[in-house]
Amino acid sequence: SKQDEDLLDILRKMKARNDFHSKFGIEIEFSSNPIVSMLRRSSRNKKPLLVYPYYPQHSSTISFCENILATSGFAEFVNENFISWAAEMDDELAILLDEICGIKEYPCLLVLGELEGVQASIQIANVQGIKD
Repeated sequence: SKQDEDLLDILRKMKARNDFHSKFGIEIEFSSNPIVSMLRRSSRNKKPLLVYPYYPQHSSTISFCENILATSGFAEFVNENFISWAAEMDDELAILLDEICGIKEYPCLLVLGELEGVQASIQIANVQGIKD
């Protein structure tokens, strides 16, 4: 759909990051491969793709990384059930993400995947404004 294509365009503009382990002690296996190859990997492995749009300018980002993402039980759950990708975004991309997906609060996580019989990746869920 047009919305999926627009979302993919935004994700392509983000800068993939995989330094969360060294920065915050996060054990989630975030890949820094291009988003399109991550979607293919997600499809091959039959696991949804968990996307973390890392927004360093936001006031809750550091506490979210340290108190939620770095929790061992959470990391184990994510690594077992998802393919994970994180990328950095700025204010401009945040505005676009709001326009396309209606994301108004940060931090947020997006879950992308395929519905049975549908070949395109679609946004299954997003969790916004997660508090510790």
